[in-house]
Order: sequence, then C-alpha cells, then structure tokens
Amino acid sequence: MPSLVKIILDETPGAPSDEDEMHKIDDDLESEYTRTLY
Repeated sequence: MPSLVKIILDETPGAPSDEDEMHKIDDDLESEYTRTLY
C-alpha cells in the first residue's frame, strides 16, 4: 500500500521523480507524524 505522502505527491506537480528522494520525504514525514501524534 502506498504511503499517504506518496499518494499526495503523485497527484501534485512538485513531486520529486527521484525514488530515493521520495523515500527520504516519506521517512521524514512518518517520523514527524509518529513524534507529534503519540
């Protein structure tokens, strides 16, 4: 299942085409989400 950030960025013109950059953004978002939500 794709991550929420991947789904959003796939639908916006500013999404990075580099897979490694996409993973970094996704990991950073997941970390921030976990840190601030719980």
